[in-house]
Amino acid sequence: MEDAVEERLGMAELAVKLGVSSDKLERNFRSELNISPNGYYRRLRLKRAADLLAHSTLMVRDVALACGFASMSSFARAFREEHGHAPKVARRH
Repeated sequence: MEDAVEERLGMAELAVKLGVSSDKLERNFRSELNISPNGYYRRLRLKRAADLLAHSTLMVRDVALACGFASMSSFARAFREEHGHAPKVARRH
């Protein structure tokens, strides 16, 4: 998952790559990490976004695209939910 932040890897595709069913993947994530595979993947993408905002000169829109978000609004909403502030605020720190 860490290697596919930009690709928007689907959970069904990940399950096939791992040789398990989607249900088993979901159960294992929830039992081991207390989060869904999609939730975990979203956190990875948002962590990468925060890193890019802090350490690159990419525009916020380009960071969103680089982290697999289809739109600025969905990225900004997800980033705010995860980090408690807008992406552009992360750039200032």
